[in-house]
Amino acid sequence: MMTHSSRYYFAQKFVFFFGAPGVGKGTYSKLLKTDLKLNHISTGDEIRKIVKGHTSSTFDPALKEEIKDLINAGKFVSDEIVIDIIKEKLKEPESARGVILDGFPRTKSQLDIYDKKGLPIDLVVNLELHRSIIFEKLKGRRICHNCGTSYNVSNI
Repeated sequence: MMTHSSRYYFAQKFVFFFGAPGVGKGTYSKLLKTDLKLNHISTGDEIRKIVKGHTSSTFDPALKEEIKDLINAGKFVSDEIVIDIIKEKLKEPESARGVILDGFPRTKSQLDIYDKKGLPIDLVVNLELHRSIIFEKLKGRRICHNCGTSYNVSNI
């Protein structure tokens, strides 16, 4: 018998964006999020939100505490917990049509765990950019300390 959550996954689209840091995964994900009406999930961003206490009301409180404890202890979040973060994000109304996973999976282990959880993959996009341009983009990255908005001072 299929559970409610399994049926929900099949109605959603799962798009994966791969590429080096600075290639534009986040930028393109945010643009397509609006056009395709998909939720943009960057697991690194989600972990930072959890640490700051900025999660949805549906997010599992025990998982939040486990992640905060790990980060505060200077430890890494395991691959299994990263998958659990994605599963929590799938419960949000913004994910009803599907998600764009930005930079996930990062490891073969994450992909194996994701596959074992029975979550689908509909499209994989691998973004590439010449190394010299990536370096320029990374050197130009800035974040506003007041509002947290990221921008780039490089003229590329």
